[in-house]
Amino acid sequence: MNDLEKLAEFICSHSLDIQPGDRVQINLMGEGMALVKSLYKVLLQLNALPHLTVKDNELVSLFFQHASQNQMRRLVEIEAAEHEWSDAVVNIVGHTEINYLDPVPSETISFYENISKPIKLLCVERKWLTLIYPTHACAAQAGMDYTRFQKLIFDATLQTDWQEMAIYQDELKDRLDKGGELTILSDDTNLTVTIQNRSAAAYWGRKNLPDGEVMIAPVETSAEGYITFNIPSLKRGKRVSDIYLEFRNGRVTHARAGENQGFLETLLKTDDGASFMGELAFGTNPLITQYTGLTLLDEKIAGTVHIALGHSYPEIGGLNSSAIHWDLIKDLRRSGCILIDNKEILLPYAPKN
Repeated sequence: MNDLEKLAEFICSHSLDIQPGDRVQINLMGEGMALVKSLYKVLLQLNALPHLTVKDNELVSLFFQHASQNQMRRLVEIEAAEHEWSDAVVNIVGHTEINYLDPVPSETISFYENISKPIKLLCVERKWLTLIYPTHACAAQAGMDYTRFQKLIFDATLQTDWQEMAIYQDELKDRLDKGGELTILSDDTNLTVTIQNRSAAAYWGRKNLPDGEVMIAPVETSAEGYITFNIPSLKRGKRVSDIYLEFRNGRVTHARAGENQGFLETLLKTDDGASFMGELAFGTNPLITQYTGLTLLDEKIAGTVHIALGHSYPEIGGLNSSAIHWDLIKDLRRSGCILIDNKEILLPYAPKN
């Protein structure tokens, strides 16, 4: 059995627990047809019913550049119907062009993300998974050759000790569930949030691949202080680095960036919820060790913490609603700590150097 076949088996058994009769919506963006074929075969053998939708980075870019708002609404109707039909959703992200949304005005993307909120809600009500498929474009973004990047993706999924990770995640989840106040502290950060009466969730191969994350939704109006993010963020094809945020009563009151400041300000004005925190989470995957520029990977680096501005996931009890969900990552492996009720917690696989 090759790695693609192993990955397909893992998706159906571990990630989605596919049962006979399940209707499975497969969404492919870019490359990844080889994985789709392996997944299709396994699904049919399990007596499930797969349905495939294929998108191309260039065509998606052209659509957003030229489609009217009415055409966008019609597309949302189609995609919502596909999700309504499904019992499980698999999103395979195999970008052939990282910056494909560069030509599209931010206002257009914000409009589409706002009208497509119902799709996100439909998705989280079902079994769902989003995974990165290794492509040459993603490898170049990560600063790796293709073979090395491909090995990273497969190893971080197929070679990860998920049971060991689950033990650590359960311990961290227990600390978070029992906690009242959480502080992120370092030379350039002093941010405190309230987590009392909020329940954390642990993900070990069941929502993303590669995976490894424990998240909680802080009380929406509780964030106080400031934080600097030392891992750059790639959002809508734009690189935003050295992001600094100040919070008061939960809302971002001051923001700056070393790169694409205007874009940062635009996203914060997307809607009322965009300047509030929807998620605070910890990366727990020891096989992802370096920055790649791909948020879905970087947020899983063991020893990092990230917050998401905007929309919160209902499954963690968050109440914040927004058209955006923007994960911003801080690396604490060399310096910094996390305090829960003034007691430091040990981050996974992250000894101080």
